[in-house]
Amino acid sequence: MERHGTLFGYLRAGSIFLLWLCRLPFKMAAERRQKRLKVDRPVSQALQTFAKANAAAWQVDAQKVQSSSQRVLIEGLSSHKAYLMANLVIGSYLMREHGLAGAALLHEPDAEIEAMFRAYGIYEFHYLSDRGLSVAGRLRAGVSALQLVAANPDMDDLLKATRNGVHVGKCVYDWYLRGQGAGTVESCSVLFFAMISTTIGYGEYLSRLFSDGRFPVVVQAERQFVPEGPLFQTALASDSVVYSRGGGPTSFTIFRFDDPAQAYCNTHRYGKELFEYVWNNHREMAAEAGGRFMADRFSGNVRRNDVPDASLAYAASSEMDRAQLCERFGWDPAKPIVAVMSNMLNDGVFTNRWSVFRDNFTWLDQTVQAIAKIDSVNWFVKAHPSDQKNAVKITGRQVYEKWAGSCPHVAFYPNEWGNRSLPHIVDAVLTAHGSAGMEYSSFGIPCILGGESLYSGLGFTHEPETPEEYFRTLQSIHSLGRLTPEQVERAKVFTYIYMVLSRVESRILPDVSVYADYNDNKYLHDAAALLERFAPMDEKLAAMLHVQVAGKRRHLLNYDYVGLDDMAAASLAFKNPHEGAECR
Repeated sequence: MERHGTLFGYLRAGSIFLLWLCRLPFKMAAERRQKRLKVDRPVSQALQTFAKANAAAWQVDAQKVQSSSQRVLIEGLSSHKAYLMANLVIGSYLMREHGLAGAALLHEPDAEIEAMFRAYGIYEFHYLSDRGLSVAGRLRAGVSALQLVAANPDMDDLLKATRNGVHVGKCVYDWYLRGQGAGTVESCSVLFFAMISTTIGYGEYLSRLFSDGRFPVVVQAERQFVPEGPLFQTALASDSVVYSRGGGPTSFTIFRFDDPAQAYCNTHRYGKELFEYVWNNHREMAAEAGGRFMADRFSGNVRRNDVPDASLAYAASSEMDRAQLCERFGWDPAKPIVAVMSNMLNDGVFTNRWSVFRDNFTWLDQTVQAIAKIDSVNWFVKAHPSDQKNAVKITGRQVYEKWAGSCPHVAFYPNEWGNRSLPHIVDAVLTAHGSAGMEYSSFGIPCILGGESLYSGLGFTHEPETPEEYFRTLQSIHSLGRLTPEQVERAKVFTYIYMVLSRVESRILPDVSVYADYNDNKYLHDAAALLERFAPMDEKLAAMLHVQVAGKRRHLLNYDYVGLDDMAAASLAFKNPHEGAECR
């Protein structure tokens, strides 16, 4: 993205650059000290035992690969064993599908992580620590950051800035929000500038890594933040195909990304062609199954492999009715009740292609300001359960108290009250782009979105495209009315596609919860035990991934769920060269 900065832009960016430059020697000294203090730990006995069992189960020594310099590059940027193993299992299947050997991308040399990769027959390693970390390399990245910031002095412009195919502004914004616990960023600080410089450094290294076409296939799960975002976007800009997992821990889908325009396409955005196929051929079954799934979720019967925070958000809770809620808040029960469902404030900001507002916090902040002035409706604000887990600096409750704490028609709904009764209480729901839109639509309750979501465009949500249109919709929210029976069915059919049809189980991956105590040794022991019961190449995941690769399908699907016995029929049903054009 080429832009010419103003004199003011260069002066301001120059002052930030000088502050960054003054701090650079101290940062480099701290890095050298940390490197000296690092202790290389030996590979654990649990991993050694697992590695032997895994190599035998996958017949690593007998694997046949093409005599090619090309590789399947498998991302290993997290040390979490469950994260790594899922990537490695998917990568191992793809190595066989493409007849290619594998390679790993790690932060830095690590004996334990490398031993995991070798257990799957992967012996080539690349390290982000090999990027230009010399004084000259850092200065080069710093000057590039100076030019980028000077050309884009306004934060909204900076969010559009790209370099070598990488959306630098968005990647750094995501990274900054998560690391600092912030909900929004108004201007470029020295820290933000330093993160831009670091991101450019990663981008330069990754551009060199992909420059010779050695990695036509990439396996990656996390696509946000830095360096994961630059890796994903550099791969797409280099004409690589990226297979990205969504869901888990033992049942998931895989999105086949093959176009840079898909950089901010939601992993669970399935395309209208797939939706219409299920709608036209399996509507009754899909609506019944999707409705049952959602009813279970709200009753507290959260299924395994549901979204990670479902166990928190939908824990079993006591029931109450509309009259009881109005009594608690001192409301007029004759007025409509609308729920403002906050999204994660420092995560998942750019999981979709566009938003009416800059970020999730800005959506919530401006929404609460607006509803404080609309007293024809009873409103309540419900914070996202992740506010505490992610340690955000300004919570949903604080936003409510700032703008509407003294408004009798606006209340704060504590998370401990639960969600069980809300489908029988609320008349409408607001969300930036969260799951509430499909959840409450399944009960006939209209939802207003603040941007694109994984389910938008399917005819069951209200989707304003500008701030003016969004706030006009809030003014008239009392007249929306309930969804039609067809709209309710469409929401349930999407739920079926999202939570059932697009999930394929792997029996060789141990179950693990991100919200429970986790033990590496136990996980590896459980994985070795599963390999004694299930052969990797006999897994349904292997068969379904073969269909996806052979047909260049957008999503990994479980074709058994739509009652298609003939894979050829499934191929005809879901292969469409224009499928997913809305994400291109």
